[in-house]
Amino acid sequence: MKSEHRHDLQTNVLSAELAKWVQKVKPFSGQIVTGIVLLAVLYAGLAVWDVQSAEKEREAWDAFALATDTSDPEINSLQRVAENEQYAGTKMQEWAYVGWCDRQVLNAMSSYLIDRKTTEDRLRNVVGIYENLASGAADFQVQNRARFGLARVYELQNKLDEARQQYLTVRGDLQPQASDRAKQLESEEVRKASSWLATAELPKRDLTGGQGATGARPNFDASLPVAQPSSDGISAESLEKLLGELNPDSPVDENRYDEKEKAAPADDQDESDSETETNTEQDSPKEDNTVEDNTEQDSPKEDNTVEDNTEADVNEPDTSNSETGENGSAPE
Repeated sequence: MKSEHRHDLQTNVLSAELAKWVQKVKPFSGQIVTGIVLLAVLYAGLAVWDVQSAEKEREAWDAFALATDTSDPEINSLQRVAENEQYAGTKMQEWAYVGWCDRQVLNAMSSYLIDRKTTEDRLRNVVGIYENLASGAADFQVQNRARFGLARVYELQNKLDEARQQYLTVRGDLQPQASDRAKQLESEEVRKASSWLATAELPKRDLTGGQGATGARPNFDASLPVAQPSSDGISAESLEKLLGELNPDSPVDENRYDEKEKAAPADDQDESDSETETNTEQDSPKEDNTVEDNTEQDSPKEDNTVEDNTEADVNEPDTSNSETGENGSAPE
C-alpha cells in the first residue's frame, strides 16, 4: 500500500515537470520545428554531396588510369588530367601532379649528360609543383613523396645542402632511403663527384666522320689501298723444304723449277710452228678444189655442145634423101 502510494507520487512529480517544460518551450516551438527541418535538409544535402563526390573521384581515377596507360615518355597526358578543372579538389589531382613531376625528374636524369639545357628546363618546371605539394598536400604520402622529389631536384642542380635538408624531412615509407642519401651527401667524395657532373658532358658523336662540317661536300679523292708484301714471304723453295720435312722419304728436286723455266720458251716455239703448218694445210686444199671444180664445170658444157652439133649434122642428110626418094617416085 505504501509502495503504490510512493509510485503515484513520483508519477505526479514527473508529469508536473514535463508540463512545466512544455509551457517553457511552447513559445519556441516554431523555431524548434524549423531547426529540425533544416537538420533533415542538411543531412540530405550531405548525402547527395557525398554521392556526387564519390562519382567525381571515380571518374577522376578512371582518367588517371587512362593517362598513365600511354607510350609517351613524358606522360604529358597525366599533366593535362591534373590541370583539368573538372577534377579540381580530388585526391587524384595531387597524385597526378606528383606522378608527372617524378617522370620529369627521371627523364632529366637520363638527359643530364647529353642535353644539359633540356635537363634544366625540366627541373625548372617541376620545382614549384614539388614545393606546393610538399607544404600543402592533403595526402600525407603525396607530401613526403614531393619532399623526396624536391630533394632529388636540388641534388641534380648541385644544391647539395638544400637537398640534404629535404631528405631529412621525408617521413613514411621513403624515410629510410632518404636518410641514407642524406648521409651520403655529407661525404666529400660525393660532393666532388656531384660538382664534376654538374659541368661534365659526354663527347658528341661526329656524324661527318672527320671529313668536315655537316652539309659540306665530302672529299672524293680517295686513293686505293696499296697491297703490302707479306712479311712471311713463302717461296717455292721453302714450300718444298716444308713438304720434304713432312714426307722425308720422297726425294726433293730443287732444280726442277729451273728446268721447267728453260724448257718453256722451246715449247712455245714448237707450238707456234705447228699452228702455222696447220693453217697452211687448211688453206691449200681449198684452192685446189676450187680449180678442179671450175674445170669440171667448164668441160661438160663444151662436150655437150659438140655432140649436139654432130647429131644435128648427121640427121639433116638423111632427111633430104628420104624427101628426094619420095619426090622421084611421084612421077610414076
